[in-house]
Amino acid sequence: MVVTLLRNSAGMVVTLMDWGATLLSARIPLSDGSVREALLGCASPEHYPEQTSFLGASIGRYANRIANSRYTFAGETVQLSPSQGENQLHGGPEGFDKRRWQIVNQNDRQVLFALTSDDGDQGFPGHLCATAPRRNIV
Repeated sequence: MVVTLLRNSAGMVVTLMDWGATLLSARIPLSDGSVREALLGCASPEHYPEQTSFLGASIGRYANRIANSRYTFAGETVQLSPSQGENQLHGGPEGFDKRRWQIVNQNDRQVLFALTSDDGDQGFPGHLCATAPRRNIV
């Protein structure tokens, strides 16, 4: 896994990783000199592939639950890969949160993640190129 740090002029540090284009940490400096963690997450980046709560992850192709893992599009029933009983949740068992995203561009303030999802991926039709820009600005 590739871990990336983004910093801003106020001293905030955001930690991300390529697995799921996941936000791992957002450490915010307070006026008393202390630093506060703003995100709920796993103890270590190595735990993210096994966690099932989608903590900090990019969700896709679809965010939310699709009942019975199917829907109708243009008069045709599209059958998806189930991931929660008979339903599909957040893109399926190998959704975007379970993939290594490519880091296309990065500097100390921003990173651009990209992912390609081929036709039929988790049952979804069509080829999709997804991007997830992350910026730490102030």
